[in-house]
Amino acid sequence: MHQARRRPPSQTWRSFLENHAPEIWACDFFTLPTLSFRTLYVLFFIDHGRREIVHVDVTVHPTAEWVWRQLIQATPWGASSGASSSVTVTPASARAS
Repeated sequence: MHQARRRPPSQTWRSFLENHAPEIWACDFFTLPTLSFRTLYVLFFIDHGRREIVHVDVTVHPTAEWVWRQLIQATPWGASSGASSSVTVTPASARAS
């Protein structure tokens, strides 16, 4: 009979998160219905180490280019002074052309 290999003990998921929280960011992309039955798309980034929202932006017409721009603006790639926070609502008519 073949015995299973014993693995060395590893850290738990909780201890991994505690050890690496300063380097972990999370993002969420969700829809927000308005009172006028329009749909807004919200993208935000959270820094787990500092427990703060790093970047937020809102649009009515998300594109891959828009999402990429938000990532660049939220990270040090986007600015030499660090992360920035902004909220921008772009009307659909401006994107239609």
